[in-house]
Amino acid sequence: MDPARFGPEIPRTFKGNTKVNDHWKEIEVDLSFPEWCEVTVYRIVGGIRCPFTETTFWEESYSRIGKSEVPTAMWVKRPRGQLLKCAKAASLRAAFPEEASYTAEEMAGKPIDGEPGRHGHGRGNAHRRNAHRAHQRERP
Repeated sequence: MDPARFGPEIPRTFKGNTKVNDHWKEIEVDLSFPEWCEVTVYRIVGGIRCPFTETTFWEESYSRIGKSEVPTAMWVKRPRGQLLKCAKAASLRAAFPEEASYTAEEMAGKPIDGEPGRHGHGRGNAHRRNAHRAHQRERP
């Protein structure tokens, strides 16, 4: 795996509402985060070392508090580290699709039920989840 490459730092103020103790509370978070992170991993394919590079964008990956646009505490605390983790996982999935799947941490704060129309997702997530379950059953 090559060292990660990060895009420029983006400053942004996130505002939203969240429910705390049955009461709505307005929250605001000022944060700088890398626009993107790119990771390259290598796999030997047919005797040749092949690179698999994936670019992951922070604003497409971060976990949100409820239905707001405000990042969760972990994404506020370590925006580079969380993005790096997602970029590494994406690159490993690209290089080793038969071995890799989405982690619970990556899906935190995101719908995963895969019902068409319910959350704007088709059957993609359900298909990945079912494939992962089948793969788990095949392991010794």
